Amino acid sequence: MQRLYKTLFTVLAVLPLGYSICTAQVNNNYIIERVYHGPNGTSAQATVQYVDGLGRPLQTVGVGQSPAGNDVVQPFAYDALGREVRKYLPYTATPNGRLKESALDAQASFYQGIGTSPTGSAELYPYSETVFEASPLNRVLEQGAPGSAWQPYSGSIAGSGHVARMEYSTNAAGEVILWAVSGSTLTRGGYYPAGTLYKTVSKSENWQDGDGLINTAEEFKDLQGQVVLKRTYVAEGASTVATSTYYAYDDYGLLRYVLPPMLISSMTASSYTQDSALIKSYGYYYAYDGRKRMATKQLPGAEPVYLVYDNRDRLVLTQDGNLRTANEWLFTKYDALNRPVITGAYTHASSLNQAGMQAVVDAFYANPANSYYEEVGNDLLGYTSRSFPSTVTEADLLTVTYYDGYDRVTAANGFTGLAFDQGQAAFDAYTDADANPNNGYFDSVKGQVTGARTKVLDGNEHTASAKWLATATYYDDRYRPIQVRGTLYDGTVNGGTLTAATRYHFNGQVEQAREVQTLNGATTTVDRRLSYDSAWRPVKTEQQINGAGWITLSELTYNEVGQVVDRKLGGNLQSVDYKYNIRGWLTGINNPNDLTNDGTGDVNPDLFAMKLSYQTPELIGAIAQYNGNIAEQVWSTSGKKERGYAYAYDGLNRLTSSDHRVYESGAWTDSTSYEERGISYDLNGNITHLLRTDRRTSGNTLNDFTYGYAGNQLKSITGQVTDYTYDQNGNMTTDGLKGFGVEYNLLNLPKRISRGTENVSYIYSAAGAKLAKTKNGTLQQLYAGSLVYNGIREVDYILHEEGMAVKSGGGFTYQYHLKDHLGNTRAVFGQNGAALDVKQVADYYAFGQRFEPYNPEGDNKYLYNGKELQDDQIGGETLGWYDYGARFYDPAIARWMTIDPLAEKMRRFSPYVYCFNNPIRFIDPDGMEGGPYDKFNRLTKKEKDLTTSFPGQARIINNNANKATTATISLFGHNGKDDASDAFRHTYWQALNASKIGSYMTKVFSDAHESETPKGEENSSKMDLHNNSIGNEIGMMNMGATEEELLKIVIQAIMDGKCVVLDENGNIIPLQPQQESNQDSNANNTNTDNNTDKDKENEEKEKKTN
Repeated sequence: MQRLYKTLFTVLAVLPLGYSICTAQVNNNYIIERVYHGPNGTSAQATVQYVDGLGRPLQTVGVGQSPAGNDVVQPFAYDALGREVRKYLPYTATPNGRLKESALDAQASFYQGIGTSPTGSAELYPYSETVFEASPLNRVLEQGAPGSAWQPYSGSIAGSGHVARMEYSTNAAGEVILWAVSGSTLTRGGYYPAGTLYKTVSKSENWQDGDGLINTAEEFKDLQGQVVLKRTYVAEGASTVATSTYYAYDDYGLLRYVLPPMLISSMTASSYTQDSALIKSYGYYYAYDGRKRMATKQLPGAEPVYLVYDNRDRLVLTQDGNLRTANEWLFTKYDALNRPVITGAYTHASSLNQAGMQAVVDAFYANPANSYYEEVGNDLLGYTSRSFPSTVTEADLLTVTYYDGYDRVTAANGFTGLAFDQGQAAFDAYTDADANPNNGYFDSVKGQVTGARTKVLDGNEHTASAKWLATATYYDDRYRPIQVRGTLYDGTVNGGTLTAATRYHFNGQVEQAREVQTLNGATTTVDRRLSYDSAWRPVKTEQQINGAGWITLSELTYNEVGQVVDRKLGGNLQSVDYKYNIRGWLTGINNPNDLTNDGTGDVNPDLFAMKLSYQTPELIGAIAQYNGNIAEQVWSTSGKKERGYAYAYDGLNRLTSSDHRVYESGAWTDSTSYEERGISYDLNGNITHLLRTDRRTSGNTLNDFTYGYAGNQLKSITGQVTDYTYDQNGNMTTDGLKGFGVEYNLLNLPKRISRGTENVSYIYSAAGAKLAKTKNGTLQQLYAGSLVYNGIREVDYILHEEGMAVKSGGGFTYQYHLKDHLGNTRAVFGQNGAALDVKQVADYYAFGQRFEPYNPEGDNKYLYNGKELQDDQIGGETLGWYDYGARFYDPAIARWMTIDPLAEKMRRFSPYVYCFNNPIRFIDPDGMEGGPYDKFNRLTKKEKDLTTSFPGQARIINNNANKATTATISLFGHNGKDDASDAFRHTYWQALNASKIGSYMTKVFSDAHESETPKGEENSSKMDLHNNSIGNEIGMMNMGATEEELLKIVIQAIMDGKCVVLDENGNIIPLQPQQESNQDSNANNTNTDNNTDKDKENEEKEKKTN
């Protein structure tokens, strides 16, 4: 079992305790946590939590954990009723670990001091204030934030009053439609009687007197806690229009229909079924079998997905619309511990619906001679083939996974040449601790994936010419991967090989990482080295290629509260400064007013600078924003005038215009060039009009698009000869704007894009990794980890954290990318001798299209959001799409090409909408889900470190978070906080994690997730930690269980009262079975339905490890 190198000491006040690394105050109750950095116990990071006589936190002191070595102090204070009315920001103080006297005065002085305030200016209100209802319920009426503007209104505080407000009541007669479900029929049953629903109204920080319903969100719950309606409002001319999303349940409390705003506005009949045209175009439909297993789900614009289970409730078959056309099903086989071991495609003798195929599977397992699981054998690459479908062959398979040891990770099963590389054993620096002391790794692992094979989706995956990729993973005795060996796709039979080795510090942080690739007879070795400060914040990243010497990629400097304030790139070729406001929102990158005034010692002027304004804009026409929307952006790049954009939004926080400004002759002037304006939307967020200008003549129209839709699917654009078509899964198959035809693989990823006689094709693995691109059958690029190869299979460039290293002669030339807050590449530079060499400068319209590109040399394609631009010429047209991983995005029309894979988490929005139509504030890292641009910055410090050190585990945890959230919404109809849905989500999430990455790493990540509890949410954190431990235990005890089986075990744990929730007073109580009904805690949400779907705000908190 893994060991957790962390010790907790709980000591009563009467027991003195002193250590050299921390001397705690002996006259107060406290808890000391030490994280040791070495095996001898002489070096550790200490945190002291002081508590009062009631066990409430008084101060949390991170001993010597600031960049300057000071104590980081988090003070707490309570009113006479024990409520935390004010929540204070942390500050730093003398490094002695003691309870700080007059902490609130010291905190105020820290933020008012010009030399100590993180913002660089005096901050008089470094705390958030909460106004509670004067009742035993203690419900929040107003929630403020740090800064004068976000304090509850006071005549003595200039500009105050921009707080989030909540109101509580019940519904009125005729206010909420009553939708009923019988069988599969949805019926309109009039309205809920007055007073039968709980109503919560949230007003965002942008709300002002006179706004009426604009900037408000309403939520209605029935007496069972089920959310039945979420409603927001938007202005259309002089009118205020409601955007309503209804949730309809059957008699068992199962969510059956979700009715988004465009559907609600179009429904005139009294009843509908899932086959009704309107439901198929706009709605979400779910059906369940007699065991309450989801049997069918139908997303808007796509044919239904069928799900078939065995008698153990494991998902064994799925079929979407495209697969149904080909009469294919995707299958999963399991081992004796219910772990998925084989996946593939199965063709049944006849075409059947869900019920028909379920009957086939039930009949198969009714025969006692048939097995539910696979064992070691020779039928299918090291396994038997006895479970359903038992007739498949190797040609039908897509993936094969091996667990628990290495007896099947052999050449006979496709792992030729992938044994542990003893030549890298010294690099791993691991001393074998098991029964085989000479093999260099721990070969007694349990519950871990040790080998995997994945098909290449090149069109031959089900033929004798199919190609496989293989990966073997080797661990140390703490279950950390120390070496990964695999095969690389190169388009030939031979392929290449990969070895990735990792060396760890004692505390689990990555010390060095090595990637060795051999392809086409050439070997490339990339080494990466990380350095940390005393609190284990990363401060320096270095890289070397083929032993040619270490290159410093970046060096980071932090302020006293842990924010990055300086990033030196390329050994100080550029020094990038960062500034923040009191809320932690980014306000500046360098100084756009003076590119020469860096102030950090580098000799080169800044190539890019940017200023973001929120509540205090300066540009003509910019409107103050208090809820996190960006009011204006000012930027400058080397050799160009200072420019700016003033942004405008509607009541749902959707961008309506980006007005261009230019600084000339000492003043800002209006410019109509490079604008996207006149943007309008339907109620689902589909763009209905977009006007874009360019610079040929000031204000000259480049595009004037009026969009036409069938449901959420774009069908035409006026002013162009357009014709858009879609397949059964809602994937766009014809781009009418440019005339491209698109074909997709079984993962809904584009495999071929054609126009006329030309085409570009993409090759993926069955796991979704892009492997290669060809044009008209000729290889263009190979993608292999951080290395990208050209068409003759030679290394073209190597990606790194700050840009890329480009092959140049016999070596590599380093290039660095300067990025804005969205990750957009704004300038690319390198070094030419001692001089700075500018390679590229890029500016963007709001939705991502470039203007005035400057490419004196080089051809970097990682541009908008840092994603690779697909700029291939096909049939005389430039493609111009960006590859985000899960989907392609077209900035010309500001839409995705395919349905969001996580559409069910954002059902109030069209599944084709890009970043909630707020591309200035939100990004979508992988095409799966949009979120705030500073999403990574919102991780706790420990989570950031873990994500950097263990990216593989972090990715698994993030994927599991998505699965847990999806399951939560499916079961509860919402994704709440502090309620039964929250308890379920945490428990199921940790069960999934423990079953995949083991109990130890699961606990390390979950503890990091809860390590920086927001003030006032201590009980929420305790609730989460308790439920995390229950889930961890479930996962550890059922490491072979399928996701469906874990789901059932977690539900049973809830029914058994093992999980906890918070009551209406914020106290932790056992979760009783009746509390498992659909509940939603968005009553406490203050600022969201107006910008991203309030569920998104809660989900952001739960999906921190991206």
